[in-house]
Amino acid sequence: MALTTPAETFAEGQAAMTNGDWDGFFGTLDRDDLMKIAANGVNRLVGQGPSGAAILRDLGAEHSINAEMVTELIAGVERIVSSARAATPSADHRAIVGGYEDLLKRILKGIADPGWFAAALERTFRAAGSGRSVSSSLFVGERLEGVEIDGNRAWGTRRLAGGEDEDIGFAKRRGGWFTRLLARRPRARGLRPGGDTQSPHSGDLDT
Repeated sequence: MALTTPAETFAEGQAAMTNGDWDGFFGTLDRDDLMKIAANGVNRLVGQGPSGAAILRDLGAEHSINAEMVTELIAGVERIVSSARAATPSADHRAIVGGYEDLLKRILKGIADPGWFAAALERTFRAAGSGRSVSSSLFVGERLEGVEIDGNRAWGTRRLAGGEDEDIGFAKRRGGWFTRLLARRPRARGLRPGGDTQSPHSGDLDT
């Protein structure tokens, strides 16, 4: 996988998407984006009840996620639902939600290859016809323009097939450059590079 420049990273992601290679595509995304995508995917599974919980346990076993942590996460969802449905809202509801979110973060941080995990989630949802994380047309027929590199961050413009344009970011980490789908090129004077985000183009992401 050639990730030595932002342009090569974009080309890798574009080729992977064109070929329906989910492992290849998610392998080009920055870890921060992968964490958000994976978190949304796990939340979707635990929200599906017993069937989703069973899928999560299977995926957890494949990706060396501690089974007890998965069980605790599922129990956390049940506590959130029970608290929300109570006639009198529990004073501990916010703490219950916070405990679930903290556990989810710990689980995701422990995954050795978040790109592989995100790809597995994507295949699972698509096979079941229950949604997606990204559009199948993302990057397809697009061009990358105006790349500007500033240290370990870079920004460019996606020229969509219909002529519209969207910002895209890149982050340089060990192993090369990775795509930041949610990044926006800083425009305001004094804005810290990488500190701003944008809403994704309609239909690109389901996060």
